[in-house]
Amino acid sequence: MGLMRFLIYVEDPNFIGFVIRKNASDLRGAGAAYDEALDMFTKYDPNLQSTKQPMQITFSSGAKIFFTGLDGDAGMKALQGKQISAILLDEASHFTEEEIVWAESRLRTKANMIPNIWLTCNPDSSSVIFTWIKDYYLYPKGTVIDGELVEGRAIPEKDGVVRYYLKVGNNTEWGESKEELIERFGHRFPKNKETGESTASPKSFTFISATCLDNPPLLEANPDYVSTLAALPRITRERLLYGKQIAA
Repeated sequence: MGLMRFLIYVEDPNFIGFVIRKNASDLRGAGAAYDEALDMFTKYDPNLQSTKQPMQITFSSGAKIFFTGLDGDAGMKALQGKQISAILLDEASHFTEEEIVWAESRLRTKANMIPNIWLTCNPDSSSVIFTWIKDYYLYPKGTVIDGELVEGRAIPEKDGVVRYYLKVGNNTEWGESKEELIERFGHRFPKNKETGESTASPKSFTFISATCLDNPPLLEANPDYVSTLAALPRITRERLLYGKQIAA
């Protein structure tokens, strides 16, 4: 689904998308993001063009998607000066907050859209993403529902709920609306010289959970997959079958 989201935008000739992994080598080979994208996108646009060095797909409209690794400081510098319409950070739990924020800072475009970034990952309570979602989107530690311990699993009612965040110094501050954050922290930002208003600009964020049960083609091709996951030791089963984020 992370790759398919690009299809919303690829009829715009000014669109430039990036798929970024921690290491470029993880994008290549059978089953990796570049080959999967090429297979899927060719079904959408049989006349698209592609190259493997650099890894790039160009649609008939002129829209482009690049595939690259961040690979530490060198990779971050390689993005400097780029104008990117949308970014997919794949396996985003491998990235530091600095790397995620840096990638986000490259978003600016001539395409007719609002630049945006989406992150895909597997459960990992040691990642920075966990710190962003744990207090709002996940059941807290010790939560039991109908006799079942559900701590660390996604709260269904909060799936897809939009929140807002603002970087204040080295901290990420969260709120239920842009106005709330500007009221709380706007005084820490310089004021617009013409309007006198704070330049604080909160951004939106949402978390959407998914498990293998949200992948019908996978289950159709592997009918015993759920049973296999259900037979795993409890902690591993919770992560892989239920998407649990908190280790017991």
